[in-house]
Amino acid sequence: MVDKDEVERNLEAYRRMKDDLDRTYPIREFVAIAGGVVAAHSQDYEDVFRVLKSAGWETRNCVLVRIGDEPEDGDILLTL
Repeated sequence: MVDKDEVERNLEAYRRMKDDLDRTYPIREFVAIAGGVVAAHSQDYEDVFRVLKSAGWETRNCVLVRIGDEPEDGDILLTL
């Protein structure tokens, strides 16, 4: 079951970190936010998912974004 409060915390963390993430990661890099921090990143979505699972994150509560996309435009890709 999705923890809506955790998802909202991760979305808020992304919004706070967005400018730093845009400076740190290349355009189109997938970045997963879990526990309010960057938990994984890669150009390959499947790599991100594997890292999250192996680290023990509850992926359904994580937020996946793609650097360069604007969340206001609906580009927060999904909760995993």
